[in-house]
Amino acid sequence: MDAMEYQAFLPDGYNQMLYSNTINLHVLGEKPFLNDLEVTTEDEEIKIHYSFGVSENSPHVQDIKWSKNGHRMDIGYDKFIRGSLHDSCLIIKSPSEDDKGKYSCTVTNAVGSKEKDIVLDVPCIAISTKPKVHFASDTTITSIVTSNPQPEKAQWQNSKNGDDFYEMDVTKSKYFGSNVSPECPRLVIPKTTFDDMLYYRLQISNKLGVNVSNIVYLKVTGSLPNITVGHETDINNRSIKLRGVVFLSDDSPDIKNIFWSKNGEKLDIQGSGGRLSGVTIDDPSLTIRNVSQDDAGKYQLTAINAVGPNDSAVISIGSTVEEISESPEGAPRRKTPSKYKL
Repeated sequence: MDAMEYQAFLPDGYNQMLYSNTINLHVLGEKPFLNDLEVTTEDEEIKIHYSFGVSENSPHVQDIKWSKNGHRMDIGYDKFIRGSLHDSCLIIKSPSEDDKGKYSCTVTNAVGSKEKDIVLDVPCIAISTKPKVHFASDTTITSIVTSNPQPEKAQWQNSKNGDDFYEMDVTKSKYFGSNVSPECPRLVIPKTTFDDMLYYRLQISNKLGVNVSNIVYLKVTGSLPNITVGHETDINNRSIKLRGVVFLSDDSPDIKNIFWSKNGEKLDIQGSGGRLSGVTIDDPSLTIRNVSQDDAGKYQLTAINAVGPNDSAVISIGSTVEEISESPEGAPRRKTPSKYKL
């Protein structure tokens, strides 16, 4: 730079030097400005765009230099072209992973220099989902993608063992709602089942190469309903009550349906003319009125949630029907112990 101290000197003929006074030269104006670098891509090239200038009454820009990872770049051969004072971008031809790194552009005028940096790399990907997923619920695996240059292709993958991963076809109805937009991919699994308990990861590529995300394991929770049953006999009123209690373990989906069957066939409560009553999700107990020999048989309570159906232990009431038929009016009510089916 020309902005510095200046002094003249002259020999006096007696092996002595004569020195003048010192003057300071100050260059009027300011350093150039350099806008943030931006990156675009085309078929087989990456472009780093730049723009610079000077304020009014400041000296013009004299030089532009490029460096990669702190080392001066040789611009103008087949790999790196353009990037001069008269251009607006530096072009990287046929990019590959070898072109990863921090690129710096420095513009200089008589006052000083200004530098801007930009980092080019393969995509950085992070995926996440809930730590536990309820059976039959919708599951979404989201992603955060950072990529410069821009990401170009995304591919969801899964694995049974966490080592060998295979591509997933998220266009199938099983993954309705998913997308493979490389900027923000999302994997949706409607009605998650135990078959979906796998390892998942996301692969994304850009002009510099391919990278994969962290791995998430989908833990699906839930179990079949638990059932206890028993019965009580009201001989005086000639009725039998089949008692049922249904309960769920933690993280299990709600009960969707409940019914009693006799000898393997589902009972029609509504079509019984009032002889059969009860049986709701809140109170699954069944009452049989006006008991006759036709009511003898093996009864079971079935409860269904999203995991599947579960049947109770069998209640056989053949001897109870005979007891009611032979007992006089006014006999007491009797209960039998509950039977458990977990």
